[in-house]
Amino acid sequence: MPNPIVRRRIGKELADSGKYYLYDKFTTDVAAGSVNGTLADVGGARTVTDTASHLSIAGGQLVSDGGAGASDPSISWQSKTRVAGRSMFMVGTTSTRFNTFGFHSALPPTNGALAAGFRIISNVLYTFPAVNVGAWVNGTAYKYAVVLRSSGYFVFIKGGLFTNWTLLNVIATDSTATVHPGIDNDAAGAFTADNIRIPKRLWLPSPLASDGFSTALTDGLGHAEGVAGGLGAGGAGLTWTGATWSLSAGKALNTPTEGAGIIEGATLNGNFAAWTADDPDDWAMVNQTGEAECSEVGTGEGHGGVGTGMCNLYRTTTILSITQAILTIGNWYRADMLVDTVVSGSLLMSDVLNGIYNLTNSTGTLVTTGRAAHASVRIRTQDNPTDITIDDVIVKELTLSTLFKSLTVSTQNAIATTEIVWLKGTQAGLVLNLDSAATPANFIIAYLSGATCKLDKCVAGVYTNVISAVVTYVSGAQIRVIKDGTSYRLFYNNLAVGAVSTVSDAGIVDNKIHGLFSTFVDNTFDNFTVYARGNSGEYSALDGM
Repeated sequence: MPNPIVRRRIGKELADSGKYYLYDKFTTDVAAGSVNGTLADVGGARTVTDTASHLSIAGGQLVSDGGAGASDPSISWQSKTRVAGRSMFMVGTTSTRFNTFGFHSALPPTNGALAAGFRIISNVLYTFPAVNVGAWVNGTAYKYAVVLRSSGYFVFIKGGLFTNWTLLNVIATDSTATVHPGIDNDAAGAFTADNIRIPKRLWLPSPLASDGFSTALTDGLGHAEGVAGGLGAGGAGLTWTGATWSLSAGKALNTPTEGAGIIEGATLNGNFAAWTADDPDDWAMVNQTGEAECSEVGTGEGHGGVGTGMCNLYRTTTILSITQAILTIGNWYRADMLVDTVVSGSLLMSDVLNGIYNLTNSTGTLVTTGRAAHASVRIRTQDNPTDITIDDVIVKELTLSTLFKSLTVSTQNAIATTEIVWLKGTQAGLVLNLDSAATPANFIIAYLSGATCKLDKCVAGVYTNVISAVVTYVSGAQIRVIKDGTSYRLFYNNLAVGAVSTVSDAGIVDNKIHGLFSTFVDNTFDNFTVYARGNSGEYSALDGM
């Protein structure tokens, strides 16, 4: 009759085999160079590359004391079919680094084959693609979790300063059908690993808010797994604020409230009907010297019968501008003008917004919005030569509160994401940590503007840029902000924008209102989600996986 200890061990193995596809606790010691082909506790044989005998099993752990080169040593287990909610866990401690841990698209496990998981390089923690998601403390035991979506994945960590399971990032890319669990190292790395497991139970985190914009309330369908109340559903039934926002064809869009025209028609000569010699009344001229000329054209033939003339800007070398100092710095505006004729060159509308809008060799209505960084509306020529005729300039102030569509969730520490189709010359993105939907004065905005993606803070109505970097616009790509305590990270199209930045203003960091931000009706939004960061134990279910 087997002794009680053996019976308990056998019973535990049977229980584990019922719960896990893979569970490797590295129970039996194996000398370096001999791990290949040995059996995991549950899940079959280990496949190992270790040409210089750096990988061993000792004291109930997988031990790598370095390597012969990239991905040598490496270890992998039986491949699995991708299923939303499939997860992989590890407990690990590094003395320097490990190359990859997670699901790979091919074998052997390598950096280039990592489809979903982690890398540690030079004390920095990365997810794939190479996104820096946090600093690292060598010699500290961490728990890792990689959870697959139908496309993309979630990454979680616990240990060290991460007291609770913390959602590090939500990755939208990767749809590898067959995934290969594994770890690889290189000559610079050393680590220990334990409790490698793939549960049979499927699990996905539930968002705090999720909207595919099929209804007037959050519908809980902002991600594929949530459809029809499936795995990972959540975040439904919250009520949006934002009366100027509407839904069209499954997208959210905004028509902000505008004030009366500061410049419009005859008001401050927006229709160029009044001239003194070659100077349009109310407009100041800059660099109207030599070959640079501003003049009235089409006298009696104002566009659309409005006014009696149009304005021609001509130059060969010198920048020529017309300007009016009528704006309030920090306020948001919309400016339109008709570009009637382009013979050559480019036209820029600057000083209306915190940046410049460029219309190159085109005709039609130019629309630009933005926050006034200067007091002046400035229309100026660009490129050599320039010969452009304009008319019907309109400038109106936008009501700040109507730029936001927001809702209140349970935490100030969140990962907010949405997909954007954006009109160049306007601004579109996210608002986080908003103090008030009705009278906003303190908040974070992350948005596309010009050729850049930006993150600004507003404190008592005063704006400060925190992150700004040039990005390549992709229609429908995601913008994401990860907020944790006083740290903010900005992502666009699954790539990091700038570095992690600190915002510690008391009027911002504890606010729990998050949502969308848009200055113009042609910007549309889809698949908005807010996930908790995890600081308050929202993902404690991972302890039972």
